[in-house]
Amino acid sequence: MSMLKELKEFAVRDNMMDLAASVIIGGAFGTLVNSLVSKLRAPALQAATPATLAAPLEDIALRREIRDELKNRD
Repeated sequence: MSMLKELKEFAVRDNMMDLAASVIIGGAFGTLVNSLVSKLRAPALQAATPATLAAPLEDIALRREIRDELKNRD
């Protein structure tokens, strides 16, 4: 019976080590993907998208800021 008990302890200990390594590697991979998206993909999409498509969105944001500012003056 002690051999079976030792086997269970070994399996549990190794699973915890694998889990810890997976969490660390997953966090590093998430950081890498985030960096690639912000440094490469976003500028490429901005360059490929005509400014005329982005202008209405900026206009809406500006209108909201002006509206909020006018409300705060009252």
